[in-house]
Amino acid sequence: MIKILKFFGKLVASILVLLFIISAFTTIILISFESQLFNPDFYIKVLDKEQVFERLPEIAAVQIRYAMGYNPCLEDTNNCEDEEPDLSSTNQGGPPSYFQALSQSDWELLLTGMLPPDFLEDQIKNVVGGLIDYIDSGEGDLALTISLQELKDHLSGEAGVTAISQLLDAQPECSKDDLLDMTRILEGKEEPEKDFLSCQPPDDFIENYTPQLEVLLRRSLRDVPDEINLAEGLFEDSRSGGKAATISAFGVQLPTYLLFKWIRWAIRMSPLFCVTLLLMIAFLAVDSFKGLNVWWGYPLSISGLIGFGLAMMVGPVAKWLTGTFLADRTMAGFSPVMIETGSGLAVQIIRSLFTQVRNYSLITVGMGLGIIISSSVLKGPGDKDTEEKKETEAEEPVSEDSEIEDLESGESESGEDEIQEEESQEIATGEEPE
Repeated sequence: MIKILKFFGKLVASILVLLFIISAFTTIILISFESQLFNPDFYIKVLDKEQVFERLPEIAAVQIRYAMGYNPCLEDTNNCEDEEPDLSSTNQGGPPSYFQALSQSDWELLLTGMLPPDFLEDQIKNVVGGLIDYIDSGEGDLALTISLQELKDHLSGEAGVTAISQLLDAQPECSKDDLLDMTRILEGKEEPEKDFLSCQPPDDFIENYTPQLEVLLRRSLRDVPDEINLAEGLFEDSRSGGKAATISAFGVQLPTYLLFKWIRWAIRMSPLFCVTLLLMIAFLAVDSFKGLNVWWGYPLSISGLIGFGLAMMVGPVAKWLTGTFLADRTMAGFSPVMIETGSGLAVQIIRSLFTQVRNYSLITVGMGLGIIISSSVLKGPGDKDTEEKKETEAEEPVSEDSEIEDLESGESESGEDEIQEEESQEIATGEEPE
């Protein structure tokens, strides 16, 4: 009966070992992802590695130039809605003509002067930090805001005048009538038109009218909002005035922050589930300290090796997938440089996430090897009982042989004693011994 119970115990423990390997491998991935995806510094590091902040003016300049000349009807006649593409209409509408006169290098210089230092980095931290704070607390409305106040203040001063000067340098020279119109606008006698900056005035013109240009810039920037809320329209009730945003899950409307908190709580508690499985395995199958290397050491090492192997493979696989499905494809409205940058960011994010998976996997392998080595060297009470049992079993045949020898020697000695007694009796009676 005891042997049957031990057999079923080890059978159930084997099933739990398979469940533990899957659970441990999954836990390593989830813990690695949760610790990084909810950290604003993670995204800053990824953008730094791809040098996005340094290349931002170049990327934006290429994209702006591409978007200004992009015409979906010219690239695909199916987008023309049964109308023939009109090649002469590519410059109609859209931005003012003085923007269209700027080359890519002009746009790079313009954007470099317009964007304040660390502006993008600060906005990314604000957006990600706001999202994480909302998920953790659930208080107030979900507000993923990009502040434009710093940008407006930056453009209202010298940086704005410098940007206008760079913009004007790319335009054709102004005629007398153009200079007269520009002077009236700067002096406030006329309202600025769409093509107000469509010509290049003399060098001393900007210097003389710098205060008027700053006033005009501040007046133009009044219509620009101080911040942009990216959360509007993403979730229901995102502008409800104190009501928590909700999301539909399994047909039930749940507060967004509550759902995310449950998910993060489950991820953080997943290691306890793995520990519980190990304790159940030890209760069902481990009867000695040395048995831990089979039921604990090897499963831990295997789950860690699986995670380590996946982490080493995911980088090349992600690069191949993005190169096949993103980098080598054309996407409507996006320049090749923008697509290349996006695919590079995707690969870098995946690599960074699985770098943490690799580190946690190596720790798990080390724990498994530690148990294997320690259980092989150290001896517990169960191991001592097992060794004593083996020693007694090995000594039993020797004791049986000795007993047989003792019996034989005892029989021989008793026979000799009987013969000697008979001889002594014969001598006493005077009979001769035979």
